[in-house]
Amino acid sequence: MGFIPIRYAVAYSVLTDVVHNLALSNKLSDAYNLIKTDTGWRTALSNCGIEIKHTELAVAVIDKNGDLTRFTSGQPGCIPVELLPNGKNGPGTYGLQLTVDIDVSPLLSVQGPGVPGLSSPVGLTILTQAPWENLGRDPDTTRFFVNE
Repeated sequence: MGFIPIRYAVAYSVLTDVVHNLALSNKLSDAYNLIKTDTGWRTALSNCGIEIKHTELAVAVIDKNGDLTRFTSGQPGCIPVELLPNGKNGPGTYGLQLTVDIDVSPLLSVQGPGVPGLSSPVGLTILTQAPWENLGRDPDTTRFFVNE
């Protein structure tokens, strides 16, 4: 059973790197497209005995009052005007949150009842986050990159 924390640590490390790289995207839509198309990290985790079940990328905004709001649509313009840096509740703190449901494969295949970690996978959910790096505006559209 000692391998489960090791595989969890590997998954957490890889997913932390993934969300950091997504936060470096030029536009929010680029981050959403990248999480759908980049399969390298999924393959790396699969090679370590970790199966990706579900992935959700969200934009987290903490406004100037300290209220947290999450947006998961992935559509340009998903953040309301009042939460943007020049809005009435802005500027705030903007970040990406990556939530991934994983199954950690058992180390050994043992016949018998489905004992998680011994004869069946262990299901876990990992949440990683990183601050959004680009709070500038697109010179062509004048929209904030975090909302484009």
